[in-house]
Amino acid sequence: MYIGYLGNEAKYEYFRLGTSIPCAPAKEDEVLRWKWTELFDTGIDIRVDLGEKCYVGSVTLPLAQKSRIVSAEVLSGERSLGKYSAETGKTVAGRITVSVGAYAKELTVRIRAGLHDIAFSAPEIAVCREDGAPLLFPTVKSASFEDGSVAISCIATANGSTDELYCAEFLGERLAERFGKCLTEDGVAAVIRLDRGYDDERYTVEVGEDGIYITAGNRLTLMFAACRLLELSDGKEFRIVRIEDQPTKDLRGF
Repeated sequence: MYIGYLGNEAKYEYFRLGTSIPCAPAKEDEVLRWKWTELFDTGIDIRVDLGEKCYVGSVTLPLAQKSRIVSAEVLSGERSLGKYSAETGKTVAGRITVSVGAYAKELTVRIRAGLHDIAFSAPEIAVCREDGAPLLFPTVKSASFEDGSVAISCIATANGSTDELYCAEFLGERLAERFGKCLTEDGVAAVIRLDRGYDDERYTVEVGEDGIYITAGNRLTLMFAACRLLELSDGKEFRIVRIEDQPTKDLRGF
């Protein structure tokens, strides 16, 4: 599952507010711009084709310097999904984020001008959609998936340390708890590896045809990485992937 911002797959069309009259922007250094003398106190509709139905969390307009608007509204068809408005008689500037929280395949971002230039870089549309990959939550720093999957034949340790043995037992218990008997002779070894060179909460999970390797710098993070491995399984096999992760904050959520 992909959680993030839409990229080049989204398609945009620009119209005068509430009409089907095209209203293309001028483009300067990746900034889209409309002069107030084009729009006066009306505005523009940005029609966005998302490519497929997905969950839209929010839409953000990064307004350029000196650009101001009266309001930004996100619609799906005629249904309003969210709106951000200035106080009566005023305008707003800066980064304007409209909370959405709905499924859609197409959106209209309706911007009311209010006698000011409208200028912004590409809208930032936060989405959640299926991409064939397992759902990883919290979202990891990086995950590189490949086609294929492997089963586990046994759980081993790299050096037989106390922390590695503890995590190996922990992983075996969690696998049995969640999937029952899932070890098979046709699988690969899952190797628990303690590496003191890793920062406190950095870990990697590598799943490949030559084995599964869980690496971290301490016992607690090894256990966290083992739980991450469980998210890669359908109960029988584990997706081929390389995951690297570490928290951006001092306190990690489990």
